[in-house]
Amino acid sequence: MNQETQKALSEVTHKFYFLNDKQSKHEIVLDYLKMQKVKKMIIFGNEQNDRLVSALKQNFTVQTIHSRMNLEQRETAFEDFLDNKTNCFFYLNFGSFNFSDFERDVDISRIDQLVLLDYEGQEAYFKYITLCAKAGFQCDVLTLVQGKLEKGKCKAMLQEIREIAETEVIEDE
Repeated sequence: MNQETQKALSEVTHKFYFLNDKQSKHEIVLDYLKMQKVKKMIIFGNEQNDRLVSALKQNFTVQTIHSRMNLEQRETAFEDFLDNKTNCFFYLNFGSFNFSDFERDVDISRIDQLVLLDYEGQEAYFKYITLCAKAGFQCDVLTLVQGKLEKGKCKAMLQEIREIAETEVIEDE
């Protein structure tokens, strides 16, 4: 792990929530965001998260981003987010994430929460945390993990993060 990644991991609070098969992501995310009084967030998910998008729209102004949007639409959406016209920026798939969105010289440090709805492995997790730190985020990171296989994969990564960062692990019961 390079120094940039170590620094990024140490600057955010990591919360992992391991879901059982009976729990729905959208209910947990909504409850968590309300409890934490989150005002501004970026969410990475997938196109199966449409129930969450609908639920979020009842409490937040949501801008969804997907890979079929052209550059002009994406830039307008991102500017609206930066100008506080929307307070939730939701990437509907990781492929729609445009690194240049976060490489501009703009202040996006006001983001309270980064939510990762689908754990894609340690390398992807570290990449997103490092990228967000480069962009100046001062936020908590909530990661939802579903299934025993992914939970097992997370354990080694969590140990590594614990050694360098403040980490809270929330497990289902």
